[in-house]
This record gives sequence, structure tokens and C-alpha cells, in this order.
Amino acid sequence: MPIKFLAKNKALLSKIHLFHSVDLESIEVYLEACIEKNIAAHEVLLSPQQQNQHIYILLSGVLQVHLDSLDNPPLNKIEEGECVGEVSIIDSQEPSAYVVAETDVKLLVLSQATIWAMVNVSHMVAKNLLYILTKRLRHGHSVIADGVELQKQLQHHAVVDGLTGIHNRRWFDETISRKIQHSRLSEKALCLVLIDIDYFKSFNDSFGHLAGDRVICAVADVLLNNMRGDDMLARFGGDEFIVALTDTELVQALRIIQRIKNLIGHLSVYDDNRLLPVINITAGISRLEAKDTAASFFKRTDQALYEAKNKGRDCIVAV
Repeated sequence: MPIKFLAKNKALLSKIHLFHSVDLESIEVYLEACIEKNIAAHEVLLSPQQQNQHIYILLSGVLQVHLDSLDNPPLNKIEEGECVGEVSIIDSQEPSAYVVAETDVKLLVLSQATIWAMVNVSHMVAKNLLYILTKRLRHGHSVIADGVELQKQLQHHAVVDGLTGIHNRRWFDETISRKIQHSRLSEKALCLVLIDIDYFKSFNDSFGHLAGDRVICAVADVLLNNMRGDDMLARFGGDEFIVALTDTELVQALRIIQRIKNLIGHLSVYDDNRLLPVINITAGISRLEAKDTAASFFKRTDQALYEAKNKGRDCIVAV
């Protein structure tokens, strides 16, 4: 670096975050020990596979930060006046991310020895470095929080039906075994119900899939609004729903589903301004038996639904 670098670049240096409010003359000898470095767009500056012993201050251009892989979208951008490499300087570990040039960039390179010498002679350099590290830490916490929130969203979408907003078959399959175990431990009855919207395929063919979606959502709303606190409800697929009625004997389950069937039959569902036909459902119900597994419990309920369909639909069969 030319000996008169400070005199020529005082305004530029004052815009660098690390040197904010720093008496530049007090660190002039260390600035003269720094070098400038140019790297081309797309060139990698820092990598988790390589030890780093420098802080890089961005004089011009833009850098990108990528976690885990350069193929991942950039997590952050480093712009003029900011620096990179300070964390690995302090903990003597490899960089935690890839830093790559988005554009052609010019850097001021500070060695590990130089930065510690500046810290020793300037409290403001030390304060600014601490501030930069704090911002980096806060950003890291924000990334973690965003990651946790994203994971929660993914978990939510994995077990919730996108159309109706109620749980889906995956959730039901993962949960029913615990419900069965709880029923046995508490010695309380448990009934399983499979519900099918009658002639739904023909309905879709006649009125269209958007109208069919409105019918599915309307049925789901009635079911959801008539569930008790410990009951389970899920869209099982297509036009089928599955319900687990907790602490419910077969006769009581039959009354509950009959009431729900009547409510669904009185629904007024519109497709734009067109009133859609009356919705009828068919249901099969069974009670948990001592020898049942989740599979046998479901199979017997499915057989009850099959029997109800064979009776002409628009009815409920309990076995």
C-alpha cells in the first residue's frame, strides 16, 4: 500500500464500520501494513474448508454469504464499508460459511496481528469490532429463529390438509395408535368413523372441481364444528373423512354421526350464485375391541362403510 494511503483515503476509511469515530492517525502505522486485494465476480473469498487469518473490509462491490453450499441461495450480502472474517479471526476456527464475490470487488486486508494491534491502541476499534460481532451474533440468532419457524411451518403443512385446514391422513395415521393406547389405559370406549360424500365423482363431473372443493370444505366445517375436545378429525383423502370419537359407545356414536349427517343434508352450498344440490353422506362406525390393532380397527370400520354403500348410500352402518 502506498505510504500516503491514509491521506488519500481518509474519507473512504471513515465510512468503514470498523473505523467509525476512530482517530485514524493513531492506527496509521497499522493501516500502512495492510494490503489491497481485488477479486473477480464469482470468486470465492472464504470457505469452511480453508483456515482464515484475515479480516476483509469491502471497499467496493458486493459479497454474498452462503451457508453449507455455494448452490444454496445467499443468506446475506456484504456491502461497502462492512467486513468479513472477524469471527474466524477471534475463535481461530474455519469460516462457518462461504463468502463469494457477487461483483468485482476491492478489499482492504487486515492480518490477525494487525487487527489485534489496532485493538490495543484504539478503544474505538475494539468497540466497533464488538459491535460488528454483536450484529453478526444477532443475525445468526435471527437465522436460527427463522429456521425454527420454517421448520414449524413445514411440520404444520405436513400434517394439515391444504384445502380444508383440518388434519390430513398422515397426522391421523401417526396419532391413532396413541389414541387407542389412551383408550385402553383409561378403560374408555373409542369409536372410529369413516365418512364418504355420496356420488362425489359424478358431482365433480357435473359441476366442476371448484364446486366440489366448496362441498368438501362445507362438510369439513360441519364436522369440525361438531367435534368435542378429545375427538380426532382428518380428511382421509378425496371425499373421505375419518373421525375418532373419544369416550363414546357405539349407540352414542351413531347418534352423533346421524346428527352431523342431518346438518350436512341441510347445508346450502353455492358455486358463485348457483345453489348446489343437497349433500348426502354415507358412514361406517365401529367400536374398539380388546384384540384390535390400529389396522384391524380401521379395517372393520372400512367394512362398515362398504356395507353402508351396498345398502344404497345415504345411510350409516355401525358394527
